[in-house]
Amino acid sequence: MNAPDLDGEDLALIAGCGAFVGTLVRNLAIAALLIASIATTGVLSGVLWSTTAAFVSFSAISAANRAYRQRRPRPAPARTTVKTSR
Repeated sequence: MNAPDLDGEDLALIAGCGAFVGTLVRNLAIAALLIASIATTGVLSGVLWSTTAAFVSFSAISAANRAYRQRRPRPAPARTTVKTSR
């Protein structure tokens, strides 16, 4: 059986769908933590608020790191020189 022929557009579509699903899961997890922290009282509420804040901070740091890595300038490839004797 032959593997499908994936070109650049197909790979971009797959990557975009993966990013969408990841964002959706992350936002649903944040929403669930917020709802749970509002619905509870006492120490558990404080723990859930702290967990939510840590999760949001981690998500923001990860997104900033990915954006930086995509936009940073890439060094030019090193040229190799072949020394010739004259």
